Amino acid sequence: MKNLIIVHIKLYRSNYFLIVSDDSGKVLFTKNSGSLGFQNMQKRSTEAFNSLLASAVKYILSHNNSLVFLKLDGVNKNVLEDIYVQVLKFLKKYKINVVGFKIVHSIPHNGCRKKSKR
Repeated sequence: MKNLIIVHIKLYRSNYFLIVSDDSGKVLFTKNSGSLGFQNMQKRSTEAFNSLLASAVKYILSHNNSLVFLKLDGVNKNVLEDIYVQVLKFLKKYKINVVGFKIVHSIPHNGCRKKSKR
């Protein structure tokens, strides 16, 4: 029987983070673009993101897990939707099944909004 794992990708202004955990929430694998050797602006490049995805796929395939729940976390909803499509294509290429997904984006509310200029 194949186990469900959760792949959580966090997109920040200065770095990408990847966390792979089991269905109970225990962290199995973690990487960020800085730990892959990228520096400064390179950490937010497409190459860094693809390297991060490749390391996740390598981990998933080495542990015979092909059922994945995908969670994307970031600020811009449109960028997250584009990333979601890119990740799906990447995982389907390696025949890894995505059974669900969640896109979390932070929207300022209440006192967090910038005051409008009058």
